[in-house]
Amino acid sequence: MEQTQSLRDVTELNEEKDYKIANLYIQRGWELLSTHIADQGEPRQPSQITVYVLGWFGPKGEAPHPTMRERQEAHYGRGTPKSRAQE
Repeated sequence: MEQTQSLRDVTELNEEKDYKIANLYIQRGWELLSTHIADQGEPRQPSQITVYVLGWFGPKGEAPHPTMRERQEAHYGRGTPKSRAQE
């Protein structure tokens, strides 16, 4: 039977605005705690984005974070279209 975790057990929190980056955290064992909509942009032309709130329930200081390269690849894809065609 799965043990229920309390929010008191969260040792680290992280917010992401890109679902691809949020998925990297989930793949490393983070839990999706909530999502919410936030306003961004200019007051005259606001836009809304989804914010993903992630929690780490493991030992303090041991939360795995995606590297900058992994974040860039998730966001922009691996390499340019030209370099992908050469692979």
